[in-house]
Amino acid sequence: MLGARLSNADIAGRLHISVRTVENHVSSLLRKYGVADRRALGELAVQVQAGAPLPGRLAGLPSALTTFIGRSAEREHLMETLRAARLVTVVGPGGMGKTRLAGQIAGAAGPSFPAGGAFVDLVPARGGYVAQAVASALGVSERPQQSLEDAVVERLGESRSLLVLDNCEHVIDVVAPFAERVLAACPGTHILATSRERLGVRGERAVPLGPLPLESDAERLFIDRATAANSVHRWGGAARWRLLQTVRAFAIEQLDVSGERPEIQDRHLRWAAEVASELETRLDGDEWYDEFDGVADDLRAALAVTPQRPG
Repeated sequence: MLGARLSNADIAGRLHISVRTVENHVSSLLRKYGVADRRALGELAVQVQAGAPLPGRLAGLPSALTTFIGRSAEREHLMETLRAARLVTVVGPGGMGKTRLAGQIAGAAGPSFPAGGAFVDLVPARGGYVAQAVASALGVSERPQQSLEDAVVERLGESRSLLVLDNCEHVIDVVAPFAERVLAACPGTHILATSRERLGVRGERAVPLGPLPLESDAERLFIDRATAANSVHRWGGAARWRLLQTVRAFAIEQLDVSGERPEIQDRHLRWAAEVASELETRLDGDEWYDEFDGVADDLRAALAVTPQRPG
C-alpha cells in the first residue's frame, strides 16, 4: 500500500485500524530502514515487490562460526562514524580482527541501507580485479560496450547501499580510484573498508584498530578459542598447541618491550626442569617416549636460553 502511494487514511480504512496506528507504523519503518521520508519508503516497497533483496541484506556477508568477544567501544564508534562518513577504513596490522569487526558492523548497520549491498573479500582479487570481485558479489554483469565499473555504479544507483571492501592492502592502488568513482557516482552508497593502511581517498575516515586489552577481552577471547579448538598435536593423554612462529616472535618482542622476558624465561626453565624430572622417574617403562616427544622442543628451547654458569 505504501508502494501504491496510498495515504495514511486510505491504509487505515483498508486495514480497519486507526490513522494514528498507521502513522506509528510508518514512523517505525522510516527509522528501521533509515530512509528520509514516506516517498522513499514507498520506493523501497516497490523494489521489494519487484524482487529486490530484502532491506539490509548484504550479499556475501560471512556467517559467524564463533562468538564475537569484546570491541564494544570500537563497534559503537564505527557505527557512529559510518553514519557520518561515506568512506570509513578500519586500519590495523594483520590479525587484529578487522574482518570480523567489519562483519559485525555490516550486519548491525544493514537496516540503515535498504538497498542492500555486498561484503567483498578482496584476498582473491589478484592483479587488480577489484571491480570483478565487487560485481560478482553484487550479482551484476556488464552489457555490451559497458565496463564492469559502470555496471556496478548502475546497480548501486542513488539508493542507500553499503559496500564492505575487506583486505584492501594488496590492491590499494586499484581500490582507491574504484572507491572514489563509486562515491562520486552513487550518492547513497557508503563504503566500509579494512586495510593495513588507509586508502588515501578524499573524505576518508580512518579508524585505527589495536590489540584487545589484556586482563579482559583478550583473555576471554583466548580461552574461548582455545577451548573450542581441536588440539594442530596430541601425545599420550595430553593435548598440546603450537604457536605460529610469527606469533612467537611477536610475543618475544613484547616481552622485551615490557622487560618481562627474563622472568618468563626463568618460569619456563623451572617448568621444563619439573617436567624432565617427572619423566625421569618413569624411564623403566615405555610410556614416557610419546610424552617426551611432545615436550622435547620445549625442553630444548628452555635450555637454549639458560645462562651459562661456571662449573
